[in-house]
Amino acid sequence: MPMRHVHRPYTRGRRPPLAPVLGCLSALALGLSASVQAATVLEAPRPQVAIRRAAQSVQVDGRLDPREWAGATKLTLPPMVQTRTPSASDLRATAYLLWQPEQLLLAIDVTDNRLVYPRRADDTLDKGDHVDIWVNQLNFQVGFSSAGKAALAAVDLASWQAPDTSGVRYAVGRRRGGYVVELALPRSALALTLPSLAPNGALRLAVGVRDYDQADQTEPKSLYLPADWGWNDVESFAQAKLAS
Repeated sequence: MPMRHVHRPYTRGRRPPLAPVLGCLSALALGLSASVQAATVLEAPRPQVAIRRAAQSVQVDGRLDPREWAGATKLTLPPMVQTRTPSASDLRATAYLLWQPEQLLLAIDVTDNRLVYPRRADDTLDKGDHVDIWVNQLNFQVGFSSAGKAALAAVDLASWQAPDTSGVRYAVGRRRGGYVVELALPRSALALTLPSLAPNGALRLAVGVRDYDQADQTEPKSLYLPADWGWNDVESFAQAKLAS
């Protein structure tokens, strides 16, 4: 039954939880290691992603209907650099991207042989398995609450304020050996960084999955596109364009 609900400092592969970090990120957190690694990242050309326009409406229900997502831009998420490579049965993920004039659509089909939720009710959702989406400086996470229900977190990393998520639609559907996340980001949620959605519109994009094998694990396995992205480093993200 589909469910509905909404980086320690940047050293590649690490990040702080979204909620506790608001208001307490220090200059040290974004200090020397960030600038050094960012320079390394930018030496490599950024991946180019053409996001195709949806030919029909998409129901956000966690089912990944092949008819609705036909023609979507399809991205296989590679292991993030400087992290251990998981086996295909343990973790793999494919992202699907579409756009319409009123919204940006994303689905991620995740193979995960064990789902792990945050341990406590007051834990942020990034303490458990979740997907991670960056659109310019906006960060959206979809995962699970401690009770196993679908949950959403969002923050604008430019201002450390929450964007308007009142119109965001999302769903997490369980399947054998994994789960599917579907997410619809309306223009109202993207307004801080992407005021309109139109052919040839450009944006920076990073998409990832974090996988825990046990609740007290400190370093989850990670798949990301780009594999060498930097936390809150927009210039390290993929260069995406809305195809006509």
